[in-house]
Amino acid sequence: MTRAELHGFLALVDRSALRSLGDGLSCALTIRHRSVPQDGLWMLTMRDGVAGEPFHAGELPVAEARIEVEDRTGSRAEGGARLLLASTEDALAAAICDAVWSGNLPGSDRVEALAAEGRASAMHRDQRRAAVRESTRVQFADLGENP
Repeated sequence: MTRAELHGFLALVDRSALRSLGDGLSCALTIRHRSVPQDGLWMLTMRDGVAGEPFHAGELPVAEARIEVEDRTGSRAEGGARLLLASTEDALAAAICDAVWSGNLPGSDRVEALAAEGRASAMHRDQRRAAVRESTRVQFADLGENP
């Protein structure tokens, strides 16, 4: 699993499970904030399909956190997270999980287990979307036949 995949999978898990894991991992860590955890609105910018001109499609609520952690042995790692529709507590928990996993610190196996739940959720979502796409597939060759 790559770090980008980890972030994507953690974004899909139940937020209370994410916060619970982050709280549990933080008990054995010293956490230093690299920036103040914050939430706010992010402007979604898209491009016009004809002229390629940028336009703003709307705003998305986002929370983010950047931290550095140190465990009892002195091992350090940095982590960060940016989550849609989340609180700063959710982003901080995801950042802790990211740091623990990327630094291979104690508890990284628990982060992988939670990420596996997110992966299963993503696979289930993708299967549902594929089923919807398949149910709306049009066989154009059949449209020209007369009964």
